[in-house]
Amino acid sequence: MLISKFATVENIEDRIIELETRNNLKFEAKYVKFLTIYNGGETPKTDICINRKKYDIRAFFGFDCSKKIMILIISFNMMRLKNA
Repeated sequence: MLISKFATVENIEDRIIELETRNNLKFEAKYVKFLTIYNGGETPKTDICINRKKYDIRAFFGFDCSKKIMILIISFNMMRLKNA
């Protein structure tokens, strides 16, 4: 999978902890490492299969990314839910 990472964010470890606390979440260590290294990112031409259904991944969450990217992420999630 090709990932074009988003811009580097200062104090990303603190931001991750804040996000987890605010939303009552606990991310796995591998995901925290991914966020720390890449801060999410765009994933051109990336498909995944879930329960034999194919989905196009446009981007992974990142802190302080543009509204355009967030709209792509939200659109993907809405499409996934609609087709579930």
